[in-house]
Amino acid sequence: MLFMKTKQFLISVIVICFSLNVFSQIQSIDTTLVVAENQEAELAFNNGNVFYLEDNFEKAIIEFTKALTYNPSFVKALINRGSAYAKLLKHNNAVQDFNQALSIDNNNNLAYYGKGIAHYYLSEYVEAEISLSNAMLNGLNSDNVYYYAGVVFFEKGEYQKALENYTLAISFNSKNALAYNDRGSVKRALLDFDGAIVDYLAAIKIDPKMAVAYNNMGSAKWKKGDKEGAGLDYGMAVRIKPDYFIAYNNRASVRFEMKDFDGAIMDCEKAIQINPNYAYAYNNMGNAKIKLKKYAEAEIDFTKAININSNFAIAYLNRGICKERVRNFDGAIKDWEIANSLGIEKAQNYIQFYR
Repeated sequence: MLFMKTKQFLISVIVICFSLNVFSQIQSIDTTLVVAENQEAELAFNNGNVFYLEDNFEKAIIEFTKALTYNPSFVKALINRGSAYAKLLKHNNAVQDFNQALSIDNNNNLAYYGKGIAHYYLSEYVEAEISLSNAMLNGLNSDNVYYYAGVVFFEKGEYQKALENYTLAISFNSKNALAYNDRGSVKRALLDFDGAIVDYLAAIKIDPKMAVAYNNMGSAKWKKGDKEGAGLDYGMAVRIKPDYFIAYNNRASVRFEMKDFDGAIMDCEKAIQINPNYAYAYNNMGNAKIKLKKYAEAEIDFTKAININSNFAIAYLNRGICKERVRNFDGAIKDWEIANSLGIEKAQNYIQFYR
């Protein structure tokens, strides 16, 4: 039986960093009670702000709710309660509060802003775009609103619009490291690797501890063919953030390409130690073991990747390669058939060769 010359596939994972501090524009705390008939509402509102700024969002919600009991039309309390819900990842509740605020004041740009970001985290990108646009139309001009518009357009694959909004965010705040990082990732998606590297460097200059910018810059350099530079950047990323399993996995891919298979395995093992459910690392470790002719171990790694993600097409393809190398042709064909059904067209060539 002839053996088909097969090629292993590596997955390079590119991370786009989005800020988790979404609702930074909470209303300023007003410690003066000026409206006698709403004194209880004002007091509860101020108490809610205190709890919010202490990151005690559950108690903040209780106080904002109390304020709304006394004054159901208290727009600031609705916006701040929506912000607190968002901090607790209760984005549907947040949308409800922002909608209620807008039913009272349909020109409130902060309500539109918060609503837009909540929709983003619900993966409702059309609604997010509309809400953020309304925030801008109603006078909210800040780096944050344009930054998140860029994030939404990036997720929608509208890279030119994302680029424009990140650039506007930077024009409002030249120290917004996240905007530079994310604009770099847009440029990378547009195959402008040199431009991407310039933006990642700008982000790092602002925030030298920004591990994700080093990771992303490494990926841009890899695309340019600068494997050594990519490896150094991934190394810096894990030096800054020792639990950065994605960067370990990416450096493993570089080491694989540079034929340092033992080093690749070490990086994959580190990634798995940090995140035992990271399927990409198992796949990449299996690839390195194939090169070392450790086929039984490699098959176990690909099986673990598949157990984590049953739709991991490339892992099926690579497990088939393992089986082929130990002359388990029927098993190889079964794996390649699954890979083909999941969209790996090259698997069909392998299947045809052995039939």
